[in-house]
Amino acid sequence: IFWCSNKENTIENNNQIDTNLNQETKTILAIWDSLTTWYWLEQEESYPAKLQQKLQKNWYDYEVINAWISWETSRWLKSRMTFYQDKNPNIVIIVTWWNDWLNWLSTNDLENNLNEIIDYFISIWSYIIVWWMDIPRNLWIQYRNDFLWVYKNIKNRDDIYMIDFFLED
Repeated sequence: IFWCSNKENTIENNNQIDTNLNQETKTILAIWDSLTTWYWLEQEESYPAKLQQKLQKNWYDYEVINAWISWETSRWLKSRMTFYQDKNPNIVIIVTWWNDWLNWLSTNDLENNLNEIIDYFISIWSYIIVWWMDIPRNLWIQYRNDFLWVYKNIKNRDDIYMIDFFLED
């Protein structure tokens, strides 16, 4: 499902997500911030729309739900994650971006929130993909280092897939 990425082997451990799930049409829930929105883009140019187009073109029976809220932080997402339970997502893509940083959410809170969100979606039998983004290198160095450690810790979980930062250079 990573045709929209320009890098090969975006899931480091190269595990494949089981596409032979029980229901016919499978659901991918893309949640979190402006990266999943179509801010400054036409809706059909958003990442979830492009993913949906690629899946259909390649005969995969998935519905991609763009469940975005602009300026979403991990704290706000945690407060509304049960809203998506009725969508029965087979795959949840959690896109992390700058909103926690822009709101100066503590990195301890960020890590705790992400773990709770991941645990919740695993409890309803979803595969979890965490897609993390780096924050600017010229910002407060201690916060940036702590921010990066959050994702290194999350990446060590054996029950998720991680898409590494790929908007480099």
